[in-house]
Amino acid sequence: MIGGKRFITEFPLLGPGDLLPPRIKGGLFKTFYGREATLSYFGRGALWAGVNSLKLSAGDNILVPAYHCGVEIEAVTMTGAELRYYDLKKDLSITAADLSPLIDAGTRAVLLIHYFGFPQPVEKIKALCSAKGIILIEDCCHALLSSLGEKPLGTFGDLAIYSQRKSLPLPDGGALLVNNSALSPKLPTEKPEFSVTVKKCLGMLLRAAFNLDPRNELPIPLERLAASFNRSVARKSGARYSTGLEINQERCNLAMSELSRRIMERTLASVVIRVRRENYSTLLKELTETTEVQIIRPRLPQGVCPLFFPLLIEGVSRDALQERLLKSGVGSYVFGADLHPTLPRNRFPNAKTLSRKVLCLPVHQELRAGDMSIIATTLRREVKELLHADAH
Repeated sequence: MIGGKRFITEFPLLGPGDLLPPRIKGGLFKTFYGREATLSYFGRGALWAGVNSLKLSAGDNILVPAYHCGVEIEAVTMTGAELRYYDLKKDLSITAADLSPLIDAGTRAVLLIHYFGFPQPVEKIKALCSAKGIILIEDCCHALLSSLGEKPLGTFGDLAIYSQRKSLPLPDGGALLVNNSALSPKLPTEKPEFSVTVKKCLGMLLRAAFNLDPRNELPIPLERLAASFNRSVARKSGARYSTGLEINQERCNLAMSELSRRIMERTLASVVIRVRRENYSTLLKELTETTEVQIIRPRLPQGVCPLFFPLLIEGVSRDALQERLLKSGVGSYVFGADLHPTLPRNRFPNAKTLSRKVLCLPVHQELRAGDMSIIATTLRREVKELLHADAH
C-alpha cells in the first residue's frame, strides 16, 4: 500500500470469491459466443495453432500489423509464414482499402487486432478476404466481450484468438474460436502442472490482499515462504510457464488450467461490460485533451467492452509519466513498447510513434467512478509536474 492509500491496479485482481464454484452453465464462450472455444494456456498458443491449421507452403505470407506486442508476431513466424506488415492510422484503425494493395498471390491470411476492445471495420475486411479467397484471423486478445453492434468480435473471421487473462483475474488463459469448418487446428494436449497454477494464484491473491504495487515486496515471512515455493516450482518446471514475451512450441501445446476455467466461468459478462463502459465514460468526462495528452478513442461505441483507456502522450516522456503515476499509486499499461525485430522500423512511422507514445489507463471491473476521478486527477498533476521539471 502506498502512503496508506489503495493502489489502483492496471488489471483486475484475484479475490477469494473468484475461487468459488462456477455460476455460468455451459461456460463463458458458449453463453457469449454461442459455441465453445478451445481453451489454451496462452493467446499466442491459440494463434500458433490457428495459423498452423492453414497448412502453409513455402512462400506463403500473412499480413500482420506493424504495431503489436511481439509475441503474436513470433507465433506467426514459428509457423514458417512470411510476414507482410501493414501500418495503422494513429487512431489504431486499418481499412479494407489500406489492406487490399498488400494482398498478392502468396497471401494466405490477414491478422487483424481489435486494439483495446475497439472493433476494426471487420465486416468490410472480411468481405475483402472472402473476395480474395484468404483467411481472416481476428485477434481479440484485447476484445473479450466486445461486440460490433449485436455481434461479438471474433465471430466475423475464420478464426479468432483471445487472451482472457488480460480481462479477467486468471493465472493463465487463451482461446481459439473456429468459425470456418474447413479448418481443423491441432488441440492442446497437456494440462499445466497444478503447482504452477497454485503458485500464480497465490501470488495474485497476496498482491490483492496486501494491495501491492509491482515494486512492493511482501512482508518478510511471506516473502521467504513465497521465495521457497517459487524455487521449488522452478526446479520442477523451469521457465516453461512464463507469460513473458518468449515463446516456444512446447508452451503452445499447453491447455488452459482447470482453475482458470473455473474462475472464468464465474464471470458475469453483463457486469464486466457495464462496469468497464461506465469507467471509460467517466474518464471521457474527467479528462480534457491537451497538447500533451491526446485521447485516442474519444467515443465509446455501443457494444465495446474496453480493455483500457488509451492515450497518446506528446511533449513529455511517456515512460517518465508512467513511472510517476506508479509512484502516486496508479498503475498503467504500455502495449507495443518492443516491436518485433523483423519489423523494418523506418517504413512504418505510425507504428513507431504508437510504440513510443501510447499509454493505457485502467478501467477494469473492480474500479469505480471514484477511482476514475483519482486516475484523472493524478494524470493531470503528474503531466503538469513533468512539464515544470522539463522547463527547469
